[in-house]
Amino acid sequence: MDQPTATFIAGIISALGSTAVGLGGLIFAMRNTSKTLAYQRDETAAAREHEIRLRRDTEHREDQLRWHRERREAYGAFAVAAGKARQGMLIRARNTEPADVIGANLGELRNDLFDAFSMIQLISAQPVRHHASSVLTFVDEVIAGAAYGDERWTETILGFRAAAREDLVPGNASPEK
Repeated sequence: MDQPTATFIAGIISALGSTAVGLGGLIFAMRNTSKTLAYQRDETAAAREHEIRLRRDTEHREDQLRWHRERREAYGAFAVAAGKARQGMLIRARNTEPADVIGANLGELRNDLFDAFSMIQLISAQPVRHHASSVLTFVDEVIAGAAYGDERWTETILGFRAAAREDLVPGNASPEK
């Protein structure tokens, strides 16, 4: 083989070798790019899932706070209505006003108590519903003619308050805590 042919063949072999190295590098780069894109896709999906989980947790926490506020307001409204009904029952027990006035006022106070009771029935825990029902029953019995008993009233209203506290702040049923 003459020199120009040998040089030509060596050039072709060298060019093919460079092309192979270049193709090998290109294939390696493509494989790494594919891995990088897959990694980025996985990271984006994980970030999205994390964001969704955080949003759900925030919404759950906000719902809990809303329900707590609603229960607190309902328990407060019931306690105030019960206090007013107690005042009406005390007036009736002392007979300081005419019977028809006392009956009308006590009936209105009972209706206010029932309105507050209705909300408690919708949003509270069973022990609170039970004690609220006991308070309403007590008022109904006095309206029907039963004698007002301060000890029984105190026991009944304190049962409601303890159940309400326990529902709002578990482990805190008594005011001494």
